[in-house]
Order: sequence, then C-alpha cells, then structure tokens
Amino acid sequence: MPPKSGVSPKNKKKGAPKGNKKSKKVVPVEHPVPNPAPAPAPAPAPPPPEDPWKAIKSPYGGAMSPSDAFNYLFSDYPAKRLVSIDAADLEQGQSLEQKLEALTLAAAAAEQAAAEQAAAEQAASETTETAASEAVAVVAAEQAASETTETAASEAVAVVAAEQAASETTETAALEAVARSPSPSTPPPPPDRLVLSNHDFSSSPPLLLPNTINKLVSLTIISSSLSSAPLQSLLSSSPHFLRVLDVTNNALSSVPDLSSAKKLLSLNLSHNPISASPSSPCLPPFPQTLAMCLRCLDLENCGLNSIVDGLAPLKQLRSLNIACNELTTDEMKRVQAAPFSSRLEEFSLHPMPSLTACPDYKEVMSLLLKKMSCLKALDGLPFSQQVAVDIDKLASLDLHSGDDDNVKDSSSCSCVEGNACISRYNCSPHIWHRRFEVAKLAREGGEAFPREKYLTGEL
Repeated sequence: MPPKSGVSPKNKKKGAPKGNKKSKKVVPVEHPVPNPAPAPAPAPAPPPPEDPWKAIKSPYGGAMSPSDAFNYLFSDYPAKRLVSIDAADLEQGQSLEQKLEALTLAAAAAEQAAAEQAAAEQAASETTETAASEAVAVVAAEQAASETTETAASEAVAVVAAEQAASETTETAALEAVARSPSPSTPPPPPDRLVLSNHDFSSSPPLLLPNTINKLVSLTIISSSLSSAPLQSLLSSSPHFLRVLDVTNNALSSVPDLSSAKKLLSLNLSHNPISASPSSPCLPPFPQTLAMCLRCLDLENCGLNSIVDGLAPLKQLRSLNIACNELTTDEMKRVQAAPFSSRLEEFSLHPMPSLTACPDYKEVMSLLLKKMSCLKALDGLPFSQQVAVDIDKLASLDLHSGDDDNVKDSSSCSCVEGNACISRYNCSPHIWHRRFEVAKLAREGGEAFPREKYLTGEL
C-alpha cells in the first residue's frame, strides 16, 4: 500500500518531536570541603585557692585542730608578713592594692637584705675559722721542718693541700650563701595579716583583689565606718581562710553572714551598734559552720540585752567579752544555764550598769562564777576558784585600781594622744571601755584636749 504522505517512514522517524525524548538528570559535582581548623583549646582553669596553713601540721602529726591552730596563731605564729595601712598613709590617688604592693615589696627587699647579710656573715665566719686552722697547720709545719728536712717537705705538701681545700671550702660557702639568699626575680609572698584603720568604707568595701583576700589569715578593719553590707560583700567576693576577723569600732548594725568563714578562730565585733534596731536588741544565732572552730568572741559595747540564743551553737567558745551591754540578771541566769558557760576560760562583763543595778546581782554573780569551773581570767585579771571574789569590788571595777605595776600602767595610755590602746594593761581604767571615743576626741581637740582629766577620771 502506498504511503499516505510523501514522507517516508524513515524520514518520519527522524522528524519526531524532540519533546518526546526523556531528559537526562544533571548531577551536581560535589567538591571536597576542607576540614575546618580545630578550635583552640580552652585556657586551663586557675587552681582553686589553697589554705595558707594547709602544710602546717599538729604537734602530734596530722591536720591542726582548732585548739592547736588557736594556740599557734596567738603564741608561736611569727608576725613576719603583717601589713598595716592607715588612711593617712595613702598618697593622693593611690589605691589600697597599690599601697599594699609597695609595702610588700619593701618588706621583701628588707628581708632579702637581712638574709644576704646573714649569709655573708656566716661565710666570713667560716672563712675566719678556715684561716685559723690554716695558721695552726703552718705553725705545725714550720716546727716540724726545723727538726727534719723530710718532715718539713711532707708538711709543706700538707699545707698546700690544706690551702687548696680551704679555697674550695670558701668558694662552696659563698655559693651556699648565694643559694640561701632569695632570688630578686622571685615575687614576694603576699601578706597573711592585714590591718586597715581610719578609712571610709561606709558605702563600699575595701578594694582588695581575690588573690589578696584568700592569702590572708587575719584581717583587721578598725574605725573605718564599715557597715554590714560592704563587709558582707567583701567576705563573699572570694574564698577565704580567715582565722581572725576584727572589725572593731565600725558601723555594723547586724552580725554579718559568716557561713563562708569555716575556719574562723577569733571574731571581734566590739563597739558596733549591732542593736541599732530597738525592736530587736538581741544577738542572732551564729551559723553552724562556726560551731566547732570559733574560740574567741568580743561583743563589748554592742547594746545587746540578750546573748544566749546567739551563742548557743558555739561549742568551742573559750573567751567571751560582753562588757558594756544592756544585760540584766535574768539574762545572766540564762548564761549560767547555758552549756558554753562551763567551758569559758576568759570572761569579761564589767562595767555593765544595767547588771550591777539589779537587786539580786551578788547572788546571781556568785552562782555564775561557781558554774565556770574552767575560768582562768575574769575582766582581764587572773581568776581562781580557790580565791574568793569580792563582788562589790567587781561591780565598781576596783580590781583595776591596785598598786601592782604588772596589772596596769596607765602612764603609757595612748588614747589621750589620739590612738586607742591595744592592751587594757597599758590603758587607764577610766578610759579603756570608751577608748575609741576618747582617742577620737583627742585627735580632734589637739593641744586643747584635757589629757590629765581623762587619765585621772575627772572626765
């Protein structure tokens, strides 16, 4: 049969529309992605601060107990790294840390100079001893040489050997002296006891670096208007290992949170208006962290009328000062019944007019003192259960008016010169319990301040 059109089947096949053909998929070419650079390793975390007393052991081996640490701190502990900074010592624009660094470097330089001098003196002493022994050897050699020539020759050889040995000994001593002296490139150790006085910390705490705080064993801030919030900020700013905290004569209206002070042995809160709120002039309970370590507590002149509940957790308390507060015989009866009273070794509570004015004062005090079987000092004076105490003299503080020069020497009282006394034995008995107030008046009064009247008790 002839084709319907003029197009042959072959040509028809060639002229088929291209849209009927299946299109091939284009596979994208994957190029290898280079590996990203490894992230830099994070910087190693600084090691946690260590207790400055970690390496000190008990006399019987092992870690020091609170009792051992207390005795070591107040008896055998050397005051080599004590730094004291008064507000007047700061130059204009100088910070506490800058002053602290300058004093630390100066102390380290003085210590290095002393060590070098001691090493030089020791080397000189060794050289002198060697020279003396050489002289003896020479005399012996000369005496032997006069007897026989052969002996003289052998002794001469011995002298040469002795001189050579002496030279080597001198060089060795000099090298040892250099090795014993501290290297100037070694940074000086930070202080472990710091005293700050007469600053203004009413709104902000002392600006101390954490590396300074966690190296301190003792921190004292005196007469610096320090309030509760700045002190709390300071204590919580860095881990610390304080054994002594003294904040005498500041503006603390409450007991700071001391839960971080797990090794505190001595706490001085005296001359602070802790009872600033008339509605609650009571001592709040101390944290349990202090129960097995705190041994010395000073609450003099804090305006308190109740202390027993606050002191109840302190199972290791051995020294307590509650003088010049607002306690009565009712509170002293609670003190007598409290467990801590039988463990006290030092106890101060006079003067306290609110107590001595109570009609049953003598009876309560007699019973209280009998309960204190471990008591060794009362109001700063030696105490013994075998010696009867005159309660009337105790109330009037006549115990401090004896003729014994070892009891007090008020002629050296520095309060009337503007500096509060540190020891009650050198302070006038008329001034001791108000020493900071008198010292401030003396500084402000200058030459017009009536020193003699304060020393004699007229004022």
